[in-house]
Amino acid sequence: MLAACRSEHAPPPAALPSPDTRPVIGLEAAFGELRHLRSVLERTPAGAVSTRGWDNLEQTEWPFFALIFYADAATRCASLPIAASRRDAVVAEARWALERANAVGIKGADPLLPHGHLLLALERFTRGGGREAEYGDLRDHLAHDLERRFSASETGMLPSYPSMWWTLDPVPALAVLTLREEGAAARERWEATVRASAVDPATGLVIAGWNPERRRAIGTPRGCALMLALPDLYVVSPGLAQEQWSRARRHLVRTVQGMTGMREYPEPIDLPATTDSGRILFGLGEAASGFGLAAAAAAEDMVVLAALLRSARRVAPPAWHGDQLALPNVPPVGQAALLRAKVWNATVAAVAGRA
Repeated sequence: MLAACRSEHAPPPAALPSPDTRPVIGLEAAFGELRHLRSVLERTPAGAVSTRGWDNLEQTEWPFFALIFYADAATRCASLPIAASRRDAVVAEARWALERANAVGIKGADPLLPHGHLLLALERFTRGGGREAEYGDLRDHLAHDLERRFSASETGMLPSYPSMWWTLDPVPALAVLTLREEGAAARERWEATVRASAVDPATGLVIAGWNPERRRAIGTPRGCALMLALPDLYVVSPGLAQEQWSRARRHLVRTVQGMTGMREYPEPIDLPATTDSGRILFGLGEAASGFGLAAAAAAEDMVVLAALLRSARRVAPPAWHGDQLALPNVPPVGQAALLRAKVWNATVAAVAGRA
């Protein structure tokens, strides 16, 4: 009947497109993700609006951190065993992202937040590959400013925004000063403050908020804050970092209905999702789980890393679009954070290529 209704001159029906069978893991996939992120980040406006630390984060913090994570991912790709031509290409990508991140910053934030992350990304970029002299004046300026600010803090804490302090936000700045063999006194003051006044007695996890007047942490531990800081905490204080990872494994890492992730709040705390946390499902936080990949990589915990990678691909299955590999419904900051974890080092890249 249907055939009879069709004109004898009608073209045959088009064949359904074949599904793309290219791998979505491994180095080729990582380069595909870099291409996708570059195309998106080039079109992302940034720096036009301001934030007070709780508003407009999608237009301020997110684009900045996407660029920082992208630069770090490209820098780490350059250290992997790849062809020289590809190494030159990813180094150029890192430069582009670092220069753009420096230009846009985070409007409304105190210097600790953007400058700490930017300087750490710059310092990692310049270590090795004959890039040691690049951005020398900028790096020195940022380092001297951060050290001056830390020297005026009796606790080692600094504000992220004029009216907002987070216990773990100084970690990237302290990490880069450590790499530069500077800021030892500030690092010691910060760790002493954390151990004395910012550890949750129930879990041993670092509490996220800080009250500068009371000189005590406030609120609860937060998975997103701890997982974001942990990779850099391994530079600042390997001992404290390992303690926190061990406690996070006990109180935050959970497998629910076959999905492994990081809780945003330790049990039995159950609070609503925030912009920082992303979605929370069965207690598992979107941001905590995403940042947890790099934390697991830095902790050299390949068991948790592999479980998080498998779950991430189930939640957001990668899809090829031409030569670009995208993660549907994942913002650029999330995909860039995941990608830098996948290429953290050669060992991690090998795990990510088969997990």
